[in-house]
Amino acid sequence: MQFQMQAEATKLNREKAKEIVRYIVYLTGKNPKAFGKTKLHKILWFYEGFMMLATGKRAIGGKFVKNRFGPTLEELDSLIEELEKEGILKAKKVSELGFYSVYYRWMFEAIPPKLEHLSKEEIELISYLVYVFGKKKASELSRYTHTPAFRAKREYEELNPLMILHHFVRKPTQEEVEEAKRFAQLAHEGKYDEIVEHIRKELEPAT
Repeated sequence: MQFQMQAEATKLNREKAKEIVRYIVYLTGKNPKAFGKTKLHKILWFYEGFMMLATGKRAIGGKFVKNRFGPTLEELDSLIEELEKEGILKAKKVSELGFYSVYYRWMFEAIPPKLEHLSKEEIELISYLVYVFGKKKASELSRYTHTPAFRAKREYEELNPLMILHHFVRKPTQEEVEEAKRFAQLAHEGKYDEIVEHIRKELEPAT
């Protein structure tokens, strides 16, 4: 299987990438603070890496670069701007401990986004990544992305999504194994509505 990166492979599939961002933000439900821009970048990074492992080619393309917060999709800001102009997402900047964070809210809470560019396997993968990352703080995700290979790169140097392989030198926790099994079973049974409901319930803010 050929994994060599080619120039044309880095061209972003904008419509597919926007569909993924819409789906991620939709999954956060009533807790938009479950996902800010850092987590969006990392979801897209792992999604792209896993899809390359599965298919041998890029799924959405685009240019991922090293940022001190983790792998960053250069085109994400422009994608979000387009979704805001379309009235699909609403961004909110929040000051937290002297730093500003930006969160996104799905504007049509009762209406799931149309997923015309994603396969069932891709939906399953994205749903699982949202579930795993959604319950963690953005700072906690560094253990997933800041591998020795990542740290060795220069700031803003382009990254190959296959670098996610370096993450697997870490043995998964029992909780991660059980979560993966549960999602795989629901997906095998075609119960995607249950997956979405479970994620949104898990990410609901505490009352």
